[in-house]
Amino acid sequence: LFRSQFAEIESRLLQQPGIEATGATARPILGGGGGGEPTVTILGRERLLRLELITPGYFRTMQTPLLNGRFLTPSDSQRSALVVLVNSAFERAYFPDKNTLGKQIVLGNRGAATIVGVVADLKQEGIDQPAQPAAFVSSNQILPRAVTFIVRGRGDAHAILEVARATVRSVNKLLPLTNVASLDELVQSSISSPRLRTSLLSLVAG
Repeated sequence: LFRSQFAEIESRLLQQPGIEATGATARPILGGGGGGEPTVTILGRERLLRLELITPGYFRTMQTPLLNGRFLTPSDSQRSALVVLVNSAFERAYFPDKNTLGKQIVLGNRGAATIVGVVADLKQEGIDQPAQPAAFVSSNQILPRAVTFIVRGRGDAHAILEVARATVRSVNKLLPLTNVASLDELVQSSISSPRLRTSLLSLVAG
């Protein structure tokens, strides 16, 4: 999926009746594996860190509060300096004095990225799991291999999902869509058995 198609899908989704916001992330919601970047360097030391690739509309769609600094924007591109947002768990772990903005972390061979904002923690692996330190990079700067699109809107959730499915295919009809679900379904699967959760939360939109 090309960067231009991310933007086109988001633009078309926002034109659909009932859809208020949309964004995408390279990790499934409420269950995306621990993982991380083994060569991320923070304060001079290599550390494991949850690194998430997102579109600029992701936090607005998830209604995630901005605690300090700014959100990622479309102007954060391959032609601009690499920037990241971090979550509150990251700040508590590495910058408890909250002097976080302007600091840099090194993303392996991608080089240094400047922290431009701090956001509230999101539930990542499950409703019952604490948030882990995480950094968020725009998909305009690092292209993910696959993404989960999130759509927030008014009305019947399943009707909105069908509109979203059709909209994605209007941009690229060959794009595989798997395990489309509502947030209520994700929450229910998150608090049910781990085996069921693994089956239902593999959401990939592109």
